[in-house]
Amino acid sequence: MSRRIVAALAAVLVIVGLLTAGSVGAVDNEASAAASLGQAVRSGSREVLRFLSVHRAETTIDHGPSGFSAGDQTVFSDRLRLRPGGRQIGSDAGSCTVAFAGEASAESTCVVSFRFFSRGTVTAQALYEFGFDRITLAVTGGTGEFADVGGRGWMRANGRRAPVVLRVRHLAG
Repeated sequence: MSRRIVAALAAVLVIVGLLTAGSVGAVDNEASAAASLGQAVRSGSREVLRFLSVHRAETTIDHGPSGFSAGDQTVFSDRLRLRPGGRQIGSDAGSCTVAFAGEASAESTCVVSFRFFSRGTVTAQALYEFGFDRITLAVTGGTGEFADVGGRGWMRANGRRAPVVLRVRHLAG
């Protein structure tokens, strides 16, 4: 495999790791008092969820032409934790599909569902441009306590363990 293909596949794995690493806690200064998902910061109909997504499993599927190309897919699953080494509060699962693979750039579309054991799921999606260390997420819905949410979030593309922040708004009621 050429270096470019290996580097591109590594970038996909980093994205997957980012979308799947996990711990809830103070990720940035805003609402740093949020020590666990059960104590998530709330302000009216808004809620901030902070956690780590910790790598569990992934598989990369080479569709189309051999090597890194449009259509290739990575499927992943992670554990969600309040902090590194802390108790597991849920899991996530998702996939990223390469939409464009050029000589100097590549883009993937990604969808991930975060399952919080006691509360339900939050689903998010993103368009990820390879090379950036932060992925911006659109919160598109959920189940259980999150059945009426929309919002936005972000996660770091750092591989095996990534902080995630989801800012959700309860749209009903």
